[in-house]
Amino acid sequence: MGKISMAIDALRGRISESDGYSDTITGRGLGNDRAGRPQGSGIRRSDEALLNLYKSNGGMQRVVNAPADDATRKGFRIITDDPTDNDELQKRWKELDLQAKFRDLVKFMQIYPQGAAAFIGLLSGDMTRQRDFSKPMPPDILAIDFVNSMNHPGDFTVQSIPVSDPTMREFGQVFFRIMGMAVHSSWVIWLAHEWDRKDNEGISRVNSVYDAMVAQDSALWSVSTMVQQLSMMIYTSTEFTKMSPEKKQLFGAKVRNYSETNSFWGIKENEKVDRLNYQFTGLKDILDFIFQNISLYSQIPQNILIGRAQGILTAAEEDTINYYSFIGQFQKSKLERLYRQMINLILLERRGELYRRHKGKLEYEIEFEPLWELSPSFKAELGKLNAERDLADVQSGKVSDSAELRARDDYYSMVDQNAEKEDEEIEPKTNRESSSTQSSNPKDKKATNDVVISEESMLLNSATSDGDVVGLDEIENAIRRSQGEWDMLIPLDAKEEKKLYGNDVIETTGSQVRVRIASPGNFESGSFRTITISKKKGISAVIGRPKGQTGTKIQSYRFDKKKWSEKEAGAWVRSKGFKPV
Repeated sequence: MGKISMAIDALRGRISESDGYSDTITGRGLGNDRAGRPQGSGIRRSDEALLNLYKSNGGMQRVVNAPADDATRKGFRIITDDPTDNDELQKRWKELDLQAKFRDLVKFMQIYPQGAAAFIGLLSGDMTRQRDFSKPMPPDILAIDFVNSMNHPGDFTVQSIPVSDPTMREFGQVFFRIMGMAVHSSWVIWLAHEWDRKDNEGISRVNSVYDAMVAQDSALWSVSTMVQQLSMMIYTSTEFTKMSPEKKQLFGAKVRNYSETNSFWGIKENEKVDRLNYQFTGLKDILDFIFQNISLYSQIPQNILIGRAQGILTAAEEDTINYYSFIGQFQKSKLERLYRQMINLILLERRGELYRRHKGKLEYEIEFEPLWELSPSFKAELGKLNAERDLADVQSGKVSDSAELRARDDYYSMVDQNAEKEDEEIEPKTNRESSSTQSSNPKDKKATNDVVISEESMLLNSATSDGDVVGLDEIENAIRRSQGEWDMLIPLDAKEEKKLYGNDVIETTGSQVRVRIASPGNFESGSFRTITISKKKGISAVIGRPKGQTGTKIQSYRFDKKKWSEKEAGAWVRSKGFKPV
């Protein structure tokens, strides 16, 4: 019994010996019960240690950079009644280098628990930079002077306001200090991952992946060591045993150098050279397991980590599609709020073109560009499958005809079948047509009007009730032939228009006259497209998908201001049964 106890004590001593792979906090590598539940270590590594790990480890750089690149590389656009608004915004966005600034925010947010921030410098109305940053940003912005990223430890500090009562307004809010100065949150763009108001910090992705990266680094070292030992040369000689340790070392170096630089050997009778070869199995499985853990902790698929996926995917790559969906959700839940913060400031720049147009007030939606798309070959295969399904639906009676299928299809519902029929179009003039252009035969005129009125009713009902895009040359010619003149295209005078429609129902922005017939807020975000109705007449339209519906409707009309005045455009739109809003 005593011998058994001594053996157990000796075994415990060996298990407890520290070899550098033990953790006294979690119990890993020690003699604790392996069946026990793992305990959280709570290790808080310093900002410098986290940054150094990022700088020194290529795998960690990939874990951090991939989400930052994917969340910002495609950019975004704003949806307004005037497409040139987005052009002006993107121009200013580039001048301030905001894409790089937001990439830095996403990148360093994953490194530091306190997140990452950027400071917004302004030129106020008196052409000077404001220095009292403890107060909210002033409304009279002359221009945004700069946006500086704060990407290193100590650049700024952030703390939750010490309010524990959830019924108070300040609950959960934070305040900042830069160089010891209190800074109001309106001056700062800040992004943190899973911020905890009690701990005054978020979660560092680098800290979360730390153990998996250490295991991967250890595995690489182990594999490289084993690779060196896969083949070993054995030299046998009676003279070798008589040498001193120093001479053995020198002789061994010479033999190794000779074997690596010569393909022919000459040895004595009492000498012998052999090579031992080894084989290891299971190495790939071990490395794959470690790599899977890195993917698990970082929430990034393995093909993204190794740079295989480039945004062109097949439907079978579900992990990658889910990852891009996660990035898209991050854009909407985190980045969009910060983008709006900057866009609203750009709209207030009194030196800017957007302020001149809108005086700081602009309704807009943010649409992030798609992060991925199906490969051309898979699109073709998918189109073929859909065509076969549509054919089966028509043959089985599920749908009546191809027109119904077209109305249901998002791709074809965007295509104007009559937009290119311009051979019968007439110039957009408001002059009354001469009666000499009409037929002098009353019977011919009556017969023509009977047919045209029916056509006009059909086309106008389609345009006003369903919002479908129709050939506007057919509508105009129907109205013209049924009435004999352009009564409906005579502009209202200023007083009558104001009385009926109010102010600012029609406006000229950039190179276009814009007539809005529905609010952008009534449409699904990201569904807007601009279509050309008539190149010759300079008419286009913005269409979108109304909320809760599957089809598309016209949201606003656009007219080339070189060919149309505001009154002419307004009269034309009202003649189609629409009311500017």
